Amino acid sequence: MQNFADLGLSEAALAAVERLGYENPTPVQLQAIPLVLEGRDLIAAASTGTGKTAAFLLPILSTLPRGKRGKRAPRVLVVSPTRELAQQISQTCMQITRKTGHYVTTVFGGTPYGPQINEIRRGTDVLIATPGRLNDLMNKGVVDLGGIKSLVLDEADRMLDMGFLPAVTTIVDAFVHEVVQAAGRGDAVSYTHLRAHETGRNLVCRLLLEKKKTHKIKKPERHKI
Repeated sequence: MQNFADLGLSEAALAAVERLGYENPTPVQLQAIPLVLEGRDLIAAASTGTGKTAAFLLPILSTLPRGKRGKRAPRVLVVSPTRELAQQISQTCMQITRKTGHYVTTVFGGTPYGPQINEIRRGTDVLIATPGRLNDLMNKGVVDLGGIKSLVLDEADRMLDMGFLPAVTTIVDAFVHEVVQAAGRGDAVSYTHLRAHETGRNLVCRLLLEKKKTHKIKKPERHKI
């Protein structure tokens, strides 16, 4: 059986694996991590509780250089449909970044803008956000997406169900970098690298319809690439 050390993760990421309490990679982690490290296009599906968040955060943070101290724009953006999911992702991310040395900021609606704006302006490496609050902060000129190298849309289909297509489209269309990552519903999560020159609407629709030629990972009992 392969272990995390065989997957190509950095020493810091492997230390994070130990901190997270993982012993061996789950099927989705086993298959997804090497592909994400290679920057490959990928759609995956896995049940809740199989470590999907770590499956994309570990390889992203494994290869992300540590930023300089002081004010800096985020280089990883994770968008999730709800405050609760954003907080869950943040908890996992902070466990990893305690070993990789990156900074994490989480923003969502229903709370005052001031502390979130101050934290963003102090500089961060990973920004985790709900689409509505992120769009508000973009409109206020607080968030600069020009430095983003990886975008994760977690539960992208749920965001569409909740009416966030305009917000997601605005977010995706703001990118200038080539690599974009996306994720789908919690009990059937997908992540994929897509080209940022596609419009946000096309990106999300192509993800949901799985029309793009990608490496596909099915649910654990049918995990094939």
